[in-house]
Order: sequence, then structure tokens, then C-alpha cells
Amino acid sequence: MSEDRTEVIICFENAIIVRWNMITEAGLRRVVERTKALQDEVGGKTSYIALVAASCPIPSDTARASMSKDLKQMQEWCRSISLIFLGTGIKVAALRSIAASMFLLSGNRAMAMAADLPEAAAKAGFSPEKVKALTFAAHSNQMLD
Repeated sequence: MSEDRTEVIICFENAIIVRWNMITEAGLRRVVERTKALQDEVGGKTSYIALVAASCPIPSDTARASMSKDLKQMQEWCRSISLIFLGTGIKVAALRSIAASMFLLSGNRAMAMAADLPEAAAKAGFSPEKVKALTFAAHSNQMLD
């Protein structure tokens, strides 16, 4: 994976998995477009799993505003939205706090934070075999630290 990419997107069956290296408005637009395209492709609700890299900077005010708007839009297309924060430390705690505030304000119970990719995949309704395949796909695309 190139370190200059702000996000890496893979689709796995009816799920979209995004590794965020930097959350930008342009990246958010790409993810929203891809999520809608996947929803149209599968003909039903999808699952969105976001992996936030430990090195991901705190999003700008404009990116946070876009995230709030985009999450509301994605709720129409997604049966589950999960966030996974890779790493530890004060910055990761700040990112979790921002996400928790956004989840609370959205009022959507389909959104949750997950400890890891297998937990998020299970919440999205994948069988244990599919969880293993999804985790392998994420590792193959260098999405996990």
C-alpha cells in the first residue's frame, strides 16, 4: 500500500472496508460514491467497516462536517457501520471521542465501534468462515497494521 493514499477501499461481497490513513473531504466523497455503487450492485443494504490507522491525523473541521453529513446519507444504504481504531495512545483516544460524538448525534443504532475486524464483520452478519476470508482480504491489501 502506498503511504501517500489517504484511503484504501476494498469490497467484499456486500461490505465495503476502508482503511483511512488520512480523512479528507475528497476521500469521503470517494467512499460515499463506492458505497452507493455497491448498494446498487448488490440490490440491498451493505455494511461499512472503517479501519482508522494509528497514524491518521485528526480530521479538519470541514472533514468532520462532511463525515457527519456523509454518515447520515450512508445510513440509508448500510445495515451496519463499524469503526475500528488501529493502535493506542492519546491521538487514537481523541479520534474515538470524535467518532463517539458523531455516533451519538446521529442517533443511529446501526453504528458501532468494534475492537477488531473479526468483531465488525460478525456484527455485519458474516459467518465465521466469511469473517476469516474478509480478514485475509484485508491483510492481503495491507489494511491492518
